[in-house]
Amino acid sequence: MNSKDKGLIGFLAVLLILLLIVSAFLLFNMFSSSKSTEDNKIISNLDKKCYDAEGYLVSCDSIVKEPIKDEPIDYINDKTYERRGGNGGGSNSEERNVCDDSQVIFRLYGDENTHGALWDESIYPVKVCYNEIFGKMFDTNGGDSHQCSGNAGSEDNVILRLIKTFNSHAEVPDAFSGNYDIPVCYGDLSCVSRDTECVGDEKEIVSLASESNAHLESRNVDNYNTRICCTSSGSF
Repeated sequence: MNSKDKGLIGFLAVLLILLLIVSAFLLFNMFSSSKSTEDNKIISNLDKKCYDAEGYLVSCDSIVKEPIKDEPIDYINDKTYERRGGNGGGSNSEERNVCDDSQVIFRLYGDENTHGALWDESIYPVKVCYNEIFGKMFDTNGGDSHQCSGNAGSEDNVILRLIKTFNSHAEVPDAFSGNYDIPVCYGDLSCVSRDTECVGDEKEIVSLASESNAHLESRNVDNYNTRICCTSSGSF
């Protein structure tokens, strides 16, 4: 073996030793990093506190997480219920409780000292809704909830009377002045005007400043003393 071959063998031996040293160093770092991560997890789990439904401290591993459901609500077909407040128990209602067009009795321009409009005059933003007052949806049974019943001028289900379809003053249902010839009717409502609180099963629908040629306000605002009080069975 000549000196050239001996030099090559020596070089390869040194290179092999260096590779072994580098490999050992890398393995050591990987082991140290893994151990540090596990230690951090242990510390994190020790610091974390979990409680059960009754408020007792429990192991976090025992908590079962329910999957988050993010599905659109189909009020019509699935009868998934939106709960809305309202005098009469709307916040606790177990029924579908959404103020769609079939539930709008009439509209107001504002809540106080305001004018009224028929249910379909959408430029008037404040809806007076059956379901929000009585706490449940009126069951139309396929009928038109806004259709008047009975004789003209003495409708069975009239709530109040307007002089025009929007931007109108109002008259109580039993005034019969002859000037307010647009009746606001709804469902099976049976209504009277009172200068006191509504009684029995009656629900306040709206208040007027007087019996005729009157401004209106939302129920329970209590600036006006003339209240329209109605009862209903909930369906035709």
